[in-house]
Amino acid sequence: MREKPVRFEAAGVPFGGTLTLPEGRGPHPAALLISGGNPVDRDCDVEGFRFFRLIAEDLGRAGVATLRCDDRGVG
Repeated sequence: MREKPVRFEAAGVPFGGTLTLPEGRGPHPAALLISGGNPVDRDCDVEGFRFFRLIAEDLGRAGVATLRCDDRGVG
């Protein structure tokens, strides 16, 4: 599995994130991990538990690429 930091803009607002790619050649199915509620970073780190990072790693092992993004104003 490979992870790559990414930056992009949406409506003129800069965002950062992490693209997790499974091993092997693509194309791969992909999932976008976005939070709801309180602002969190791309890993959805709550008191040291990185929920989105764990999901991305599990999906990567299953052959699914993921993009997880910082919330607006976070990260």
